[in-house]
Amino acid sequence: MIESRDIGGIVGAPATGPDGQKVGTVTQVLVDAETGRPQWATVNPGLFSGSDAFVPLDRAEWDREHLRLPYSKDQLKDSPRFSIGEALSPAEQELLRRHYEADAGPTS
Repeated sequence: MIESRDIGGIVGAPATGPDGQKVGTVTQVLVDAETGRPQWATVNPGLFSGSDAFVPLDRAEWDREHLRLPYSKDQLKDSPRFSIGEALSPAEQELLRRHYEADAGPTS
C-alpha cells in the first residue's frame, strides 16, 4: 500500500511493469480528497507516447526507488487519457479501472 508520506519520493521516480522493465516516469500522485490517501499516479511512458497515463495505485508497490506497477507499457499507452490538471471524475475513474482490470485478466 502506498502511504501519503511516500508521495514526495514517488514523483519523479521510475515506474516499472510486472516484468521489472521501466514503463515510464511518475509525474504526479493524486490523493483522495476525503482521506488524503494516494489513489492515482500519472506516468509518462516516454518521448513518443503523447501524454501521461493515469494508473490506479491500489495494486502498486513502492520500494523507495521504483513504483512497481502490475501494468505493461502497452497498457499505459492504450489507457484512456484525461486532463492532467484536474481531478478525475467518478466516471473517468471507472473507465480507467475497467481498462486496467480488463487487461489484467480475471482476478479471483
